[in-house]
Amino acid sequence: MTRASKTMLEKLADAYGEKPEAWLTALAAAADERGTKDVAVSIGYSPSLISAVVNGSYNGKTVHVEKAVREALMRGVVGCPVLEEITGEKCASIQRRKLAATNPQAVRLFRACRNGCPHSSIKAATS
Repeated sequence: MTRASKTMLEKLADAYGEKPEAWLTALAAAADERGTKDVAVSIGYSPSLISAVVNGSYNGKTVHVEKAVREALMRGVVGCPVLEEITGEKCASIQRRKLAATNPQAVRLFRACRNGCPHSSIKAATS
C-alpha cells in the first residue's frame, strides 16, 4: 500500500536538500505532527503560506515567517510576568491578542507584552 502524498518533511527535503535551516525543519515537523492548519494558527500565518514556504515556492521574504516560527515553535518554556511558566507558542499567541479591557488578566497580559517583557517581540509602548 502506498501513501497518497509526501509528508511536509519529505517536501522540505525535496525543496531545500538534506540540510534545511532549523526553523524550516521545525515548521515542517510541526505541520506533520499537528497539521498545517493548527500550526498556521500558532504562528499567525495561513496554511497556504506554510505549504509554499515548505515547498520552496514562496516568492516573498521569509524573515517574518522565520521569526514567527522561532517564537512560537522553537522557544520551549518561557517565564511570563503574569502567568509564570508558559510555552513559547502560548507566549506568541498572547502577544497577538487585542486588548480585552473587560478581563483583568487580559489587561495585565496586554500591558506586560508591551512594556518590557524580555520574551515579547512587541516594541515597548511609548507614552
